Amino acid sequence: MMKNKKWLCTLLASVGVFSSAIAEEVTLGRNQGLADQWVAAKLITDIGNKAGVTVKVKPLPAARANELNLSGEIDGEIARIDAYAAKNPTLVQSKPLYYYLVSTAFGKKDKSVSSIADLKQYRVGIIRGVAHAMTVTAGMKVTEVNGPEQLFLMLDEGKIDIAVSSEIDGNYRLKKMKLGDIKPLATLAKFDQGAIFNPAKRQTADKLAKTTAAMKQSGELDKLTAQYEKEFLSTGVEP
Repeated sequence: MMKNKKWLCTLLASVGVFSSAIAEEVTLGRNQGLADQWVAAKLITDIGNKAGVTVKVKPLPAARANELNLSGEIDGEIARIDAYAAKNPTLVQSKPLYYYLVSTAFGKKDKSVSSIADLKQYRVGIIRGVAHAMTVTAGMKVTEVNGPEQLFLMLDEGKIDIAVSSEIDGNYRLKKMKLGDIKPLATLAKFDQGAIFNPAKRQTADKLAKTTAAMKQSGELDKLTAQYEKEFLSTGVEP
């Protein structure tokens, strides 16, 4: 009887050690085809590894990622801004936020934009479901498209006057699509962004937040950000 008890205790202890050794795994959506989201995916994977969380990133259309997060079909999204969180109050942000984007107006050289207010005189295009573009164009009539290449193609063809995109992705599109007549016209706003989860993953959000704070304080996060942005721009990998 005593031997059986010892055997059972040993077995339970082994199971406990094995379970603790298995990293938690989450599936997070990312807005597909966008350069800033490519960099964010690299960063959140590193943050997750340090926190003992395996992050699987699933590229999705921005609006679709929102739907799946709200329904619980994915665990969260890798990089959303505060305005997105405010519009989706049931979701849980992991703070501090770990990355940023610069919302930028792109247009042909005969257009003049220096502020958000200047957009009102033009036909503006944005990518459907991309929160920073929706935020800077709030209250304006805009043309929504499904992806960045479509956005910049419409700009090149004169179907819209201004494209609102992140600085890094817009400059990538200009180079890739060889759009020499188009340039960044103005910085509209800078937004911090970070992971956001459905309520069932609140503990995961807290775990990543602690690791993010430590990586920010040590300077590691800044170094990784510069490394991944440089990697993206130098390799020209499709985001």
